[in-house]
Amino acid sequence: MPAPRIMNVMLAPGGGGLETMALNYVRALDLQGAEVLSVGLMGSWFEYRLASDRREHHLLRQLSPIDPRQAWRLRRIADGFSPNLVIAHGSRGAAVAIPAMRKSGVPVAVVMHNFRARPIVRDADLVIAVSQIVARDIRQRLPDVRVTAVDNFVELQRGAVRASLHDPPIIGGLGRLHEEKGFDILLDAGALLRDRGRDCVICIGGEGPAREALLGRCDQLNLSDRVEFLHWVGAYDFLSQLDICACPSRTEAFGLVVLEALAAGTPVVATDIEGPREILGHGQYGRLVRTGSAEALADGLEASIDDRAGAVAMAVLAQAEAVDAYDLPAGAERLWAALAPLMSSG
Repeated sequence: MPAPRIMNVMLAPGGGGLETMALNYVRALDLQGAEVLSVGLMGSWFEYRLASDRREHHLLRQLSPIDPRQAWRLRRIADGFSPNLVIAHGSRGAAVAIPAMRKSGVPVAVVMHNFRARPIVRDADLVIAVSQIVARDIRQRLPDVRVTAVDNFVELQRGAVRASLHDPPIIGGLGRLHEEKGFDILLDAGALLRDRGRDCVICIGGEGPAREALLGRCDQLNLSDRVEFLHWVGAYDFLSQLDICACPSRTEAFGLVVLEALAAGTPVVATDIEGPREILGHGQYGRLVRTGSAEALADGLEASIDDRAGAVAMAVLAQAEAVDAYDLPAGAERLWAALAPLMSSG
């Protein structure tokens, strides 16, 4: 029996969790024996990663998703590849893939990574939500949509949980530099820790539209001597060197960095919202703090430094009980179970 042919469409220009998951989908489908052709935007982070991994791919120009030329070009690519299924990531991908494949008979599955599903997804054959929380949001707002939850997954690298702290302790955050990720709150918390006489180093990795504002905020708070801004870095290499991973997001449908930090052996302090709350077992596997509050975040970071034994115990428990379910092999099985009915009927 020939391998299923799946087209994987990611049309976001930048880098972040959504784009990382589109790449993880390729790896998961590889494990299931599918033949995958990815489609990305010229000059995007996704293109760079596909080229670096030497994966077969096609590219679209960076035009508006509502530009009919995008759908026409995607349909031409599909005609040459003859997919059994098209997976489109996010509303942007859906806005191109659904019109492109209309009347083709090829089913389209749309992956929603956040709470911004647009009405276009009603025309998808299946909407895959990256968490139960996102699935619930879609069902409430778009009740006629066929939706299933496939919890996010990633190829995890594991490291031992360190009992000792660096001197001074290293606190870090990793992700797209965007207002919703709350890195400004982390900077404010760092200033509070300094004012309390707590010596620590803050490292922030990632790129995004808020970079200049964060640099300005750092200067305004006179934190330049204790904050380091990195660009995109390898998750494991970065997270495994931290004493605490901070996830100060204002919204977070899942939170890959929380999961990657736990696998790397790094205790987590995260805002008590959506995805992190679920991954951290409502506080069993990491410390949860009030959303949007620099004071609450500073309190949580300080408590994790002072009670290192407790932070380590939660991280060890997370590795024993929570991490395996989100690793790539388990995620590949969940994804395939969701997709298989579409391919058998398509």
